[in-house]
Amino acid sequence: TEEVHITQIYPSLGVAERSQTVTISGSGFVASEMLCCRFGRERAAGHWVSSSIITCGTPDQLHPGSVVAEVSNDGVTFSSDGVRYETSSEGESADVEVSTVAGVTVRGIAPSTVSVGGGTAITIAGEGFSESTRFRFGSAECTEMRGLSPSLVGCVVPAGARVGVVGVSVSSNGGADFVESGADIVYETELSVVSMVPSRGADIGGSVVTVIGSGMLSEVPIVCRFGLTRTGHGRRMSSSSVECVSPARAYG
Repeated sequence: TEEVHITQIYPSLGVAERSQTVTISGSGFVASEMLCCRFGRERAAGHWVSSSIITCGTPDQLHPGSVVAEVSNDGVTFSSDGVRYETSSEGESADVEVSTVAGVTVRGIAPSTVSVGGGTAITIAGEGFSESTRFRFGSAECTEMRGLSPSLVGCVVPAGARVGVVGVSVSSNGGADFVESGADIVYETELSVVSMVPSRGADIGGSVVTVIGSGMLSEVPIVCRFGLTRTGHGRRMSSSSVECVSPARAYG
């Protein structure tokens, strides 16, 4: 069974002792009755959207401060990625990025860093979404739009014209007109592998292998695969190196 991992929460800030719906992005989420989120010691039911997206209502018992957010498919084994959710006292400024244009409010995008080659599935959180809502990154539209709810949209990011920060535009009339939403997305170098050290190991597996390359993004889970065998998530060391554990396999 694939391990559960969290990469991002939107919004990641809220008001203490007040519940709000947050979108959690990651991997390994399963549509089960036991799916749940944990904020510090407080639990909340999880609502499955896909294997990489769930939503949760934050507990209203949270006090001002920061807690680690975790997800479990069975209510027993939780993720351990250290992603944090922060709350402030009512009346204090919670710096959640919000922009409203064309009747659509954009609160966040997860993940907000993607490969310049495109093809990354993202979630856009906000308000006022409908079947006519469209998003554009630079000059290219997001494809495979999925209206998950009036506050949640999924789509696939197009290829970027360049590496760097790109503005996100929104349309509320099916793409006839676009205006800047105030939100941004970051295109980074496409994932590539140059070498690995060591390049040989025992057939019983279990060797730690350092994979060297580029485009190993901090917000996107990286899965290691040797031939056709997946060995789980890699341990990201930097944007150019990841540690993987080799599987057991026949000699060769």
